[in-house]
Amino acid sequence: MTGGCALTVVSVLAVLAAGCGSGTHATRPSTRASGTTKSAARGTEPAARAHGPGLALRASETSWQLPAPVYRTVAVARGQRIFVLGGHDVAGDTTSNVDELNVDTGAARVAGTLAAPTHGSAAATLGRRLLVFGGAGSAVHDLVQQFEPRRHTARVIARLPRPRADVTAAVVGHTVVLIGGFDGIGPQRDVWASGDGRHFHVIAKLPQAVRYAAVVANGDSVYVLGGLISGSEYHGRFSDLVQRVDIRDQNARVVGRLPTPLAHAMGALVAGRVLVMGGSTPTGSSAAILRFYPASGRVSHAGRLPHPLTDAAVATTDDRAYLLGGISTRPLAGVIVVRLAKTSAGVASASTRSVCPMIAAHIQVAAGAVSLASGDGALWVAGFGAVSRLNPTSGCLIAEIRTLGSDDHSQIAVGKRAVWVTSTGRGAVDRINPATERVTAAIHLGGSPQGIAVGGGRVWITLALPGPGRLIALDPRTDRGGGPAIRVGPGPGPVVYGQHAVWVQNTSPASVMRINPASGQVKTVIGAAPLTPGSPGPGAIAVGYGSLWSVANGTLTRVAPGSGRAIASIQVPRAVAIALGDHEVWVLSYPRSSSATLFEPNKHTAVVREIDPRSARMIGTPIRLRALQPIAVITTRHSLWVANFPGTVTRFRLVACHAHSRRARRATP
Repeated sequence: MTGGCALTVVSVLAVLAAGCGSGTHATRPSTRASGTTKSAARGTEPAARAHGPGLALRASETSWQLPAPVYRTVAVARGQRIFVLGGHDVAGDTTSNVDELNVDTGAARVAGTLAAPTHGSAAATLGRRLLVFGGAGSAVHDLVQQFEPRRHTARVIARLPRPRADVTAAVVGHTVVLIGGFDGIGPQRDVWASGDGRHFHVIAKLPQAVRYAAVVANGDSVYVLGGLISGSEYHGRFSDLVQRVDIRDQNARVVGRLPTPLAHAMGALVAGRVLVMGGSTPTGSSAAILRFYPASGRVSHAGRLPHPLTDAAVATTDDRAYLLGGISTRPLAGVIVVRLAKTSAGVASASTRSVCPMIAAHIQVAAGAVSLASGDGALWVAGFGAVSRLNPTSGCLIAEIRTLGSDDHSQIAVGKRAVWVTSTGRGAVDRINPATERVTAAIHLGGSPQGIAVGGGRVWITLALPGPGRLIALDPRTDRGGGPAIRVGPGPGPVVYGQHAVWVQNTSPASVMRINPASGQVKTVIGAAPLTPGSPGPGAIAVGYGSLWSVANGTLTRVAPGSGRAIASIQVPRAVAIALGDHEVWVLSYPRSSSATLFEPNKHTAVVREIDPRSARMIGTPIRLRALQPIAVITTRHSLWVANFPGTVTRFRLVACHAHSRRARRATP
């Protein structure tokens, strides 16, 4: 049933923001100081000043060398091996060579050949297949080639709908996306997608047709940065647009602008940062590393390459981007590594924080509020026998949807045009249609569901069973299992999807496991925080900033997804939940108890702490909460939300930090 705006207004600011049904969106507060330079006002975001030891982006040239110089080539990573496929050699001829680089040892060798020489191709890994799409030899072609490392050869497995060169690929879940390119006549707008590398369909059209664009996949979005619009390849008309392709909604739009037109650049996601590196500008080759902020559309200068570079191959593994070959003053065979590194100036201080939480309102929801999810234009709260729907801008209660058995262990997730909520007691998951606000299916699982997440075209559910638990992959098209259940550890709890993998946190014994969604292969991650009896909850995990984050037993641990190596850990007393924001990590801590044997919470001892994702250090003063049983935390574009078990959600507005922002850090009244 629908409801009014069931909230308690805490400030005049909240009154102005809390109008129900208005459809207006809060304006994102400006973070520019009065002394901002002209270039910053045009869309660049200057880096915050910092102090103390921390982490910063660093690009360094290695001593590694490919077997020969190569440019206009492509690369894909498989574990710790990077394959560089095709391209132009030092004489400008198109090559069919495939080089292999081991990033553990730096050793490089010729690993084989393609079926046809090609340059200006796109490449991607689908499952364990290394695929090369299109490109050109003597002419633009439409071949899809699969390279087989064990046989050192490739074969043609399919053809593109039309010839395409100077195209770029990104992988989102189990789908490869081909963006832009050249058909022999001009740049292209069509965005093609394929789940198998053999069959393609158009999912969107770019507002601006481009070739030689930098492309970065982040979540369900692919960002297209710059590109050649018309004219000659290095002296033509370049684009300064940042275009976003939404894979879920299948549309494309302009979301930002680069500080200068750019083409032939390299794009990568490094530790959660959307980066565009090097490239050609109207004034010549560039060594700049730019960072694009998806939430605001802003661009900042994040660093510099050792020298100007264009047309290199790029591959990422273990939170590092590798730039291979390319052109500087001549074709190159070298390798540049871009990564986070320790520096004496990497920790933002409280006074340079970009956003600060200001208390906005308390919202009454169904009792037993234990889980939060955002999506389909709403914030969703799981509670006893009901799911509450809130306006994500104002916090108003829009609807309270009755469910048959959601309880104090229920978890909620949003995706695939549905809301999914678990019922532990019934051993089921309820599917809710957000458009009608009705339960459309009750899916019985044969076990006790503990965690739920949506990603990679599936709904992932952990089941607690006697002995080892199970991970179920639910197909949202049929509401049935998409394959056999995957065996995980005993006592599985939270599950998340990210970095093209499924992550499950177990409790008995403690572990975090990584599951390959395509093969079902399970790997135990090393370095995740253990759980022990007496912990306030089963812990929590999240994926973002290119890392896995785990909170449990008073410890926040950051883990490299590829290797399972612990990058950093920090003590966070009574940590129970985690949320990743646009520029920060938020950790929720339970209140202190006045009893050593019973949980008797003390008022104003529950807190939310802000962690700088660059340094994995706490910054600022913790936000003290009045809530006695806070259990979940989430961020949306303008807000931080905390669910309190008895049936309230506290909303904080994330506003620009100024000298007076310390007022935002007071206890909730």
